[in-house]
Amino acid sequence: MPKERIDHAITLAQQPNVILVTLGDMIRVPGSRGSLAQCRAQGGDVRPLYDPLDALRIAQENPDKTVVFFAIGFETSTPMTAVLLQQAEALGIDNLLFHINHVLVPPAVHAVMDDPQVKVNAFIGPSHVSVIQARRFINAGGTVWHASCRRRV
Repeated sequence: MPKERIDHAITLAQQPNVILVTLGDMIRVPGSRGSLAQCRAQGGDVRPLYDPLDALRIAQENPDKTVVFFAIGFETSTPMTAVLLQQAEALGIDNLLFHINHVLVPPAVHAVMDDPQVKVNAFIGPSHVSVIQARRFINAGGTVWHASCRRRV
């Protein structure tokens, strides 16, 4: 993830009356000027989530604040963000906003593999992304690379 996205999340968390919520593993990821953990230590309202649906409760408990869900992850994380959005709409929660930062694995793989200087013999793919992407993970667009793919289990 580009550091600028973390920087933007930090800027949001530093705003008055804003609560920034995100999955716990993002808290210590550094941006160009610190992490969300450092922002929290300096007074920013940053709250780690173990379940994205907890953002609903936080928004309901803080109707006078704007709650921003810093959505991150690969293809596998997008559905849970969509469910959160659907639930917020169904419950009429209007103080929950979304900062979407989902990324796709195949474009990154293509960028690496299309570089003639790069010599890759094999991939060890994350099982959850590999299952969703299947063979498209390796040979999208008809490109054939001579590398094997093993799913990590």
